[in-house]
This record gives sequence, C-alpha cells and structure tokens, in this order.
Amino acid sequence: RKYFPTWVEPVKKSPSTSICIPSAHPVSGPQPVTTLNTPGGTPASSASSATRSPERVDISDGFSTTEFPVARAGATFQAASVIGRSFNVLTLVALLSTTGNPASAEESLNELVAGGFIEQQASEFETAYRFRHVLVQQAAYSGLLRSNKRSLHSALYRIVTEDTELGETFTSAELAAHAEQAQLRSEAVGHYIDAARSASSQSALQEARTLLTRAGELTAKLKDKTAASTLELEIVKLLGPVVAMLDGAGSPEASKLYQRGVELLHDNPDTDRSSGFPLYWGWWFTAPNFQAQRERAELLLADLAGSNNKEVELQALHCRWATAFNTGQHADCLHAISKGLELYSEDEALDHRTRYGGHDAKVCGLGEKALSSWFMGRTETALQHMDAAEDWARHIDHVGSTCHALDIGIMLHRYRGDIDQVARFARNMRDTATEHDLKSLEAKSLIFGGWANGMAGDPAKGRDILARGLSIQQEIGTEEDFPVYLEMAAELDGQLGRHADGIALVSSAIERAEAAGHAFWLAELYRRRARLRSASDFKEQQIELDLARSEEIAGQQNATVLLLRTLTDRAVLLPDHGKGPQLGDRLGDLLADLESGQERERALSLLAGLLK
Repeated sequence: RKYFPTWVEPVKKSPSTSICIPSAHPVSGPQPVTTLNTPGGTPASSASSATRSPERVDISDGFSTTEFPVARAGATFQAASVIGRSFNVLTLVALLSTTGNPASAEESLNELVAGGFIEQQASEFETAYRFRHVLVQQAAYSGLLRSNKRSLHSALYRIVTEDTELGETFTSAELAAHAEQAQLRSEAVGHYIDAARSASSQSALQEARTLLTRAGELTAKLKDKTAASTLELEIVKLLGPVVAMLDGAGSPEASKLYQRGVELLHDNPDTDRSSGFPLYWGWWFTAPNFQAQRERAELLLADLAGSNNKEVELQALHCRWATAFNTGQHADCLHAISKGLELYSEDEALDHRTRYGGHDAKVCGLGEKALSSWFMGRTETALQHMDAAEDWARHIDHVGSTCHALDIGIMLHRYRGDIDQVARFARNMRDTATEHDLKSLEAKSLIFGGWANGMAGDPAKGRDILARGLSIQQEIGTEEDFPVYLEMAAELDGQLGRHADGIALVSSAIERAEAAGHAFWLAELYRRRARLRSASDFKEQQIELDLARSEEIAGQQNATVLLLRTLTDRAVLLPDHGKGPQLGDRLGDLLADLESGQERERALSLLAGLLK
C-alpha cells in the first residue's frame, strides 16, 4: 500500500469492498457524470460556511445516482470524511463530541446509509463504515472550511494518540497526515519517519523516499532549529541508504545526503558516536571514487578505534572487509568477515540494514567471503559461501540485500567465466530492477547481460548492450566495479577483432585502478592487455611486461586463481621462452593447491601437452 504526504484520505484498517454507487447506470454522451446530492455541501461551492444545504454535485465518473437529501447528517458526514475513506463508530463519536454537535451519530449514520453515501462493513474493532466512493468522501471533506478542517484534524489526532485502543487502527503515515493537517509539524515529521522506517524495512523503497522527502520539507519549516537539526539527522540516516539503493551508491544525491549528514554531526558535536556512525559509514560508502573511499575508511576506522559498541564494531568491520577486498587484501578481508559475522544478530540487523548501505551485513559478508575465497583458490568452497549468501537473502526477504546478493553472485560467476550463470543472474537483475525501479541494478543487468550475450556468440550485439549499461552508470553518477566492467568490454572488443580499442580501454582502466588503489582486478587487466597485444602482433617484450606485472600483483594478493591464469597464458602466449622446468613446477604447485573443480579442469585442459 502506498502512502502520500498530502492529505487525501487515510485508509483505515478494515477489509476493502468494491466501489459502487447506488442506482448506478451508464450515462450517454461524451462527458459522463455522477450526480450526487451531498448532505452538507459540495466541493465545488465557495468555502464561506462550514456546512451547507444540500446541493447537486456533478462528478465525471461514468455513473449517475439518485438524489437523496439528508442534510441533518451533514456534521456527521463531514466529520467522518476527516477520519478517512473508512471509519469506526467509536472514533467518529469521540470526534463529534469535540464539536458540540448534538446530532445523534447513530441516526445520522442510518440516514447516510439509506442515502447511499456510506455502507457498513465488517471490522474486527467496532462497527465500521466506508464511503461508497472516494469521490463522495472527498466531496464531504472539501465542504469544510480550512479552519474547521484544522480543528477536526487536531481533535482527531489528540483522540487517537491519547487512546491506545483507537490509535491502533491508524498507521504512522495516517497519523502523520492528520498531524500535518493540524499544523503539528514536529509530530508529523516523527510519524513520517516512523512510517518510512517501516516501509524501508519492508523494501518499499519508493514509498520510504516519498515519506522522508515530505518529512524533510516539514522539518525545514520548523521554528525550533535545534529540534529541526535533530530530526534532519534522523531523516538523512534513513534516506541515505534508500537513495543509494535506488539511484546507486555513487549517485550525486546519495553523496550529497551523506555529506549533509556529516556536516550536521559536526554542527552537533554532542551527538552520541554510535548514533552518528551510520552517517559516517554512508559518507564512506558513497565516496565519489575509490581513492576517496580509502581515505574516508582510514579516518572512520581510526576514529572508532577502541569502541565498545557492538553495532559500531560490526559495521566498522563491514567497512574494513569491503575496503580490504577492493585493495586485493583477501586474507584481511576474510579475517574481518569472520570477526564481523560473530557479532551479527538477525533481530538487530532488521534495523541496521536500513541504515548501513541498504543491505544486510551477513549477506554482504558471506558474499564477499565467496569472492575472496575464489581468488585464493578455494573455488568450490566459494560457491558454497555464495549459496549461503543467497539463502540468507531469501530468508530475510529484503530487496536491498537481494540486490546485493545478485550483484556479488553475478560477479563471482563472471570471475569463473560461467556464461550461462551470468546470463541467468542478469535476467534476475533486470526483473528486480524493473519491479523496484532501480536504475543502478538495471545498468548492471545490461553490462553483464551484454557480456554473456557476446560470449555466447553475438559479440557485436553484446558489446552494444554492455555499452548501454555503462552509459546508464555514467548518467546516474555511479561507476561501480569499473575495472571488471571495462575488462569485460575489452574482451568483447577482442572477440570483434577491435584489438586496438580493447587495448586502449584496458590501459585506461589500469591507469584509473592504480591511481585509486582499486587493485583486486589489476592482475586480470594486465593479463587481458597481454592477450590483446598478442592478438595484435605486439612484440613479445611488451607482452612479457604485462604478464610479469600481472604475475607480480597476483602473487602479492595471494590470488592463486589469477596467478595460475597468468602463468598458463605465459605458457600459451610465449611458447618459445614461456616454458621450462621452473614454470612447470610453479604451475604444478598452484594446481595442487587449487580445489578440484571447473577452474582446475580448465587450466589442465589448456596446459595439456604444453609443458612436456
């Protein structure tokens, strides 16, 4: 269910019924209308009085109703419209008691039912009614003076917040709307924040964004600037992960939000460290480039040294393992994940995932564990960790975490070169992106889907699709995992015989990755350039330099799989001096350390006969 931050009508918690108008029949002519005789006025009349004598109301709707004047019920009719499309008798009576109106609610309700304006409906709470058509409710509501609307909303808000039993029938979004109409802005902001927190935890990201945006607009109008600053901090904590999920972590709006959050923390130095940490974490997460992210990570981790807060410690480790992976420090990544998952609590994570990157720390940890394990030669164990990450994402049923599992899973299968799995994940990404309007995920689905399409036999089409994905990433200001994406594009360039283009692309990626310290795929970038240069008849010396650099980086990172691939390419691309006993021994040692599976079989197949 969607909530909107402007007053239309709150939907009460009672079963919905079909919308119908009594004595309805089609109306001929080019502009069909509904004719209603409302008890207490018309939305089209002037707002010179609180209630009016019965008038005809024409509403373009395609139906016509019998006029039924019930003016005595006007006060009840309009008070009910303030409550919403559906309302229960206890709440209505309590509201009418604040107006001093002596009319009998029971008698008035009977007249309204007889007139076809409302209908009784089943309710677990108390006798409940529902306007037969939303336009009838709106007509009654619009017939009230602005001052009367405010008074009634104010009275209703006081009633349902002081009476727990009555208040249970209202959602936070409904309470926010009533408070806003009563000009109780601070209270409205609090309820909008509560509603957004609930929406975000249920993966209703667009709804959460709408609610928080409205909360921000009201906060800006508060006269108490200290209170406004406190509320704005809470809004940014919740809105940051939502925007990062919808638009991408590197999007300008996400970055701007977290920058504002850090500024607010600096303006409020007394803010508790654990309370402000989600903003610092988001500030790190949405850094404009990896170099800035590394610098922010160092500042953040230094500032949190010695913290005894479990939440802060877990999320600091979350930050550490992500940074360690990107810099190719796979052993450190696995160590941080192991410590972090010991601190994980499913109950606490329900709140944490709405504040830290929009995804669950356990899904992230298990997924990153799969990636680093794969690099270090535990290729089959990596698949088990990835299965665990996907299982946990399904268990918690959280969109942001599902997307994160898809992102990590498709990356793992791209590393493995599994075209079918990449294509499958890309389709799932596309469907999820469409369902939740996620531009960043849509871009990734095109990038990976294009690569899979190209590697499956249509490199021209695949390269075009991949380019569209890269273009979307640039449009929304989010360029994630660019070393892998550009290497994929260069691989398809090679398939198309555009070796010079591929070499230029990889060279650019190498320059950017080295400048930023984005090192986990550097060995593969050098290896890809060596392969492209070999296909372009470059001198063996240049190919050797690339392979040597790839070998050096893979060795430093303990990236067994990448080192095996580089040494295999050395044997294949430099047959005259790439062989030899030393190379054979090194390959033998790597193969012995590698888990049995697809990667090992591929290497053995390529090397068959070459080292004899």
